[in-house]
Amino acid sequence: MLHLFDRHGPAADRLTQPRRSFERALAPGERVVVFIDDPNVSRACTKLHGHGVVHPVLLAQRLVGAGQLAGIHFYADTPDRSAFPDRAAMVARRNGAIATLGVTVVERPLRYVYEWEIVDDDVPDPRDHGGERRLVAARCRRRGREKGLDLALALDVQALASEGAMDVDIVSGDTDFCEVASRVPDATHGAVAVEAALFTASGRGRCLEAFGRTHRLGPEDFAAVRDDFDYRRPVDPALLAARIASAIPRQAQPLRPAVGGGI
Repeated sequence: MLHLFDRHGPAADRLTQPRRSFERALAPGERVVVFIDDPNVSRACTKLHGHGVVHPVLLAQRLVGAGQLAGIHFYADTPDRSAFPDRAAMVARRNGAIATLGVTVVERPLRYVYEWEIVDDDVPDPRDHGGERRLVAARCRRRGREKGLDLALALDVQALASEGAMDVDIVSGDTDFCEVASRVPDATHGAVAVEAALFTASGRGRCLEAFGRTHRLGPEDFAAVRDDFDYRRPVDPALLAARIASAIPRQAQPLRPAVGGGI
């Protein structure tokens, strides 16, 4: 079985690499809760690096650094078991293994729709051909769409904000979260800061509006947090927990479940 830490060297080394792509490190003792939008992260990492799976514990610890990691929320969609049994089983193993590490896993089933997919290679950019009609080859496919995952994340951030002073990191490039990012600091009189983190090609690039700060995660950050564990086979929770625990620096705080429920 290919383990998470076997391919890219000792996990402890990966976690303590210099974070040159970050704009700042958190002050020692600062409490942080990390919210991870897994579908958005997966799409970004697949596009940038050809591999869409990152481990939420490694990602959260790398973001927090010397701060106090007060909790991790991981938001994931789930495939239809009847239509995609192998994929659904693999996702269930991954989410179950993550939950055993104290991460709050929030799941929502995908909503499936049938749609036509154009398969012709020579179809021009529609922005340059408005109003035109063309004959094209297309095929019908069943596509899963996210349903309620973003809303669950936003509501959990708002609920957590009422608990007291801390920072919130939302790992997603989705601009829909700008609304909650702008409301929470005002509602808490500045006691809760909301920051964004997103994967980019170089560790540089755009900042998301309304967030106090945007952490841009580059290739070295992805290499440090990527998950190569083989979830196609049963996972030994004790082995996974032991290896994750040995990978986290000693100054890291133990995780506790946060708002939002789990699987």
